[in-house]
Amino acid sequence: MAELPVGESDLVYRGGMWFLYATVEVAEAEPVEPRGFLGVEMGIVQIATDSDGRVHAGEQLNRYRRRRSACVRSCGPGKRQPCDFET
Repeated sequence: MAELPVGESDLVYRGGMWFLYATVEVAEAEPVEPRGFLGVEMGIVQIATDSDGRVHAGEQLNRYRRRRSACVRSCGPGKRQPCDFET
């Protein structure tokens, strides 16, 4: 990188550390031809389902949904009782 032409540079002191931000001129990369594609549907029930049929979900979100659902069932619709599902 030392042999590349340097453009603008900034020396920044942040959080007790020094950083040098430097822009350099680089040759444009050759385009790459993709070998395939992957589609992802973002959903409500499942966080994401890809075009290969795999379902992606986060355990933390699933646990939150289960606790929230149990709280709503125990409190009943329209009741003003405090729920502790967020703790």
